[in-house]
Amino acid sequence: MKQHKIPRVYLRQFGYHYNNQWKISVLQQCETFVRQKSIESFLAETNIFDVESNVHDTPRLFEEFNCDIENNYNNIISDLDTQGKLSK
Repeated sequence: MKQHKIPRVYLRQFGYHYNNQWKISVLQQCETFVRQKSIESFLAETNIFDVESNVHDTPRLFEEFNCDIENNYNNIISDLDTQGKLSK
């Protein structure tokens, strides 16, 4: 399973939509040109956040927790902006 080191929901704030894909401009160290990378592939690695365990549901636990936060990210930011705190 591909997992992103920086979640896509955060990267989209710095990206743009082009040809049905979210893109981001990337300047790599020691290069003199800017690359256009798809957010889908940028900083994604296979199973990077898996937890080593013999218990069936444990390996994806961290990923699932972060997924829940990402799915509610816009609501969380909106609550903090408008109310200064999180709603229930």
